[in-house]
Amino acid sequence: EELSPSRTHDGSGLGLSIAQGFVRLLGGEMRVESEKSKGSTVFFTIPREEMKEEIMTLEPISSEAPVTGSTVMIAEDDESNLLLLKAFLKKLTGNVLLAKNGKEAVEQCYEHPEISLVLMDLKMPVMDGLEATRKIKSFRKDLPIIAITAYAMSGDEKIALEAGCSDYITKPFEQDVLLSKLIKFGLTVH
Repeated sequence: EELSPSRTHDGSGLGLSIAQGFVRLLGGEMRVESEKSKGSTVFFTIPREEMKEEIMTLEPISSEAPVTGSTVMIAEDDESNLLLLKAFLKKLTGNVLLAKNGKEAVEQCYEHPEISLVLMDLKMPVMDGLEATRKIKSFRKDLPIIAITAYAMSGDEKIALEAGCSDYITKPFEQDVLLSKLIKFGLTVH
């Protein structure tokens, strides 16, 4: 990516963490070697025997989730983060819905009363996660919503909780931390 004052967009800086997440999901390991003024080299291994077909296929998320068990909605506009979250959640519960912006998240929560938990990215197009949370809480007061953000700033947690979020987690997150929050809010795993 070009580094110049005229650059019009910034990445979230999560690329390496997301890559490491995918490598770990596939049973592999990753390491980085870096030398000042020369650059960095990333090495990873993925064992063939341990690759799971369900992860390799990464089928599209269905908006026709069955009503049984826990249904989790992921409100996330970044495709890499979405695939990582989806792969993790598919191991825990078969029912995953997707919203690519806050407006879609509100619509999904209205149309799908079986949604029992929401993972809400705070920075999304069309309608941000804070506004989406406020709207969802106006008609689903008891629905747990976990705010997810890559830009953890002082006061962000307070703002998210004031908007109606039940909890808060920063990207990149550890899987065990996310799992404990999901269980805390009643996720039924299979």
